[in-house]
Amino acid sequence: MNIEVTENILVGSIVYQLSQFFGEDYTYYTEELEQGFKRPAFHVSRVDNTSRKGYTGHQYKLRDDDYRFVIKYFTDVKDKEKEDINNKIDDLKKIFDYLYIVNFNEEKVYSKANRINSISVTVQEDVLFFEMVIPIRTVMYLDIDKVKDNYLTENIK
Repeated sequence: MNIEVTENILVGSIVYQLSQFFGEDYTYYTEELEQGFKRPAFHVSRVDNTSRKGYTGHQYKLRDDDYRFVIKYFTDVKDKEKEDINNKIDDLKKIFDYLYIVNFNEEKVYSKANRINSISVTVQEDVLFFEMVIPIRTVMYLDIDKVKDNYLTENIK
């Protein structure tokens, strides 16, 4: 089965994986909010994308993309913020050994494990920043007209 891995599928997969582990006690955001923000919460956003051309041949071409996402965690624990954040760091490292890319289509759920290249963690003003790099290889099959057999239909006189 071939699926196109889009940015929306990646963000949805990250949020799905977070919600499967942490459950309904947390709020999950993919958009920046200025008002009405509930804690404890996770916020998922893409930082950047690096794309490299790969092999291009007669039948297919490859493109390698590295997507860097940040998961921000906002604690609601007072007086033990550091302990809560440290626990979330440990949990996030366990959860994101792999990103399970999930595509919910009309008939069934498609899920495939994709390794995560690197993880970096920083904490600023009691907000956890958990960054990870996700490599995605896209294979595009080329529909190239191949040379067909040539037949002589008229004789030259």
